[in-house]
Amino acid sequence: MIRSIKVLFWGILPLVFLFSCNEQMANVDVERIPIVSVGENVLYQAQLDSMMPLNYLKADSIKLADTYVQNWIKDVLMYEQAKKNISNQELIDEIVESYRRTLTIHSYQEDMIASKAVDQVTESKMTEFYEKNKEQFRLESPIIKGLYLKVPKESPEVGNFRKWYSTGKDKEIENIEKYALQHTVGYELFYNKWVDFGNIAAMMPLNVSDKEQFLRQNSKIEVSDSSFVYLLHIKEYKLIGDVAPYDYIVEDIKKAIIGRERNLFLKQIEQDLYERAEANKTIKFYNK
Repeated sequence: MIRSIKVLFWGILPLVFLFSCNEQMANVDVERIPIVSVGENVLYQAQLDSMMPLNYLKADSIKLADTYVQNWIKDVLMYEQAKKNISNQELIDEIVESYRRTLTIHSYQEDMIASKAVDQVTESKMTEFYEKNKEQFRLESPIIKGLYLKVPKESPEVGNFRKWYSTGKDKEIENIEKYALQHTVGYELFYNKWVDFGNIAAMMPLNVSDKEQFLRQNSKIEVSDSSFVYLLHIKEYKLIGDVAPYDYIVEDIKKAIIGRERNLFLKQIEQDLYERAEANKTIKFYNK
């Protein structure tokens, strides 16, 4: 190892993992815990944490961290050496500055477009767009409205849930909501919104080979495994190829409108900036 490198990694890494696992160290400022330094360049714990994947075993994490640190050291050494010997640094600086300007402008434009969309993409504009372009919004997967319950078999209320879940009446829904928190481990009430049928089916021990046929033939479903009873009431459904309901794709509609009017938004932003600069006398023409 090159002597100029202050090798702190091996001494600090065990403490770092202890800090991350011990609640009593929750107030440690990981932003300022150094791992290793090369000259004036310092790698801090927070930087290392941001590069580490979640749910790794400790041994794997230590190995991965060691690899990252070694690569960081080599990268810094190479960069410092290159800075001393590069012959076209001015050209690189120009390219970097040009890229920074482009990236900054793009980021600002995206923020402003999103902000203007809140004001300009109105509900009436979205409903009008939807009515004129319904055929463009076809479902790629079936959707449903209804009620889903996952009830432990030993629950004293499992019989009542069986009676209540399939009616959709206000009284029964009130009963379900009253007892669901204490007597279920899964509860989804979606009578007033569309959800993807596949997402609900994935929470149940269901083997559905033909979703269209299944939905046409079933509105009250009960299945079970060794521990739970699963109840699903399907109030409404729509199939693949049907026109997607407005409320199910409202965000897609908003994105479509923004995409269509993106250039108009940008031109308006540019014009606003120009007019403001003229009013503030920020712009000066020297040949007039």
